[in-house]
Amino acid sequence: MAFKFDASKAIVPVRTVTRRVSCHTLEGAMQYIGEEVEEAKKKKEHKWIKDLVVRVSLHSMPFHWDRPPAIDGKGRPIGNVVIKDANLEKIGERPAVFGATMYPVSSFDEGVELLELLASGNDADLKNRLKEAAEALRLKDTEELPAIDMRASMLYAEKGLVETMGEWGEPDEKNEKTGRMKVSTRKTNKMNQYKQTARRQMGYGELYPPNE
Repeated sequence: MAFKFDASKAIVPVRTVTRRVSCHTLEGAMQYIGEEVEEAKKKKEHKWIKDLVVRVSLHSMPFHWDRPPAIDGKGRPIGNVVIKDANLEKIGERPAVFGATMYPVSSFDEGVELLELLASGNDADLKNRLKEAAEALRLKDTEELPAIDMRASMLYAEKGLVETMGEWGEPDEKNEKTGRMKVSTRKTNKMNQYKQTARRQMGYGELYPPNE
């Protein structure tokens, strides 16, 4: 019997999409951490619990368990950090603080318990810190990073790199496998260099305790 084609039997494949949980709100941050807790329980290991130290990241931003006032090498308070826009005009000030991102625990299980408490919202202190972190991440994603990118592109242009490497962010090298254009490693490194410079110039650089 000859095979007969029947188009009605054709099936449209379903693509599974993993949606990234937004951490721009307290609820979103709690959900995201809760999902990471479940992963930790399942695998008995987790990227946030290493060497009996818990470090949490809300996607690209480290969570601060505490934010003690920053001091200089002589133990004196640093005061406020001036925040500037892409043109280096002052737009505000922030208290200078050290981000305490490391929390020691006695075991992996204790680390999981800490993460569960953070995700639950049952500890008022942790809940407030997580709420502040979620708002900080929202501002970082919607205001700070675009401004840093703009300042970095200005530095890039001032150095004459548009002429030698092309416009900021535009592909400058062909991918040998796909034939498509991509941003070369050399250009990526140069862009990251200016982003770090812009971050420092605008007051967004991280502060660390001085060496003893």
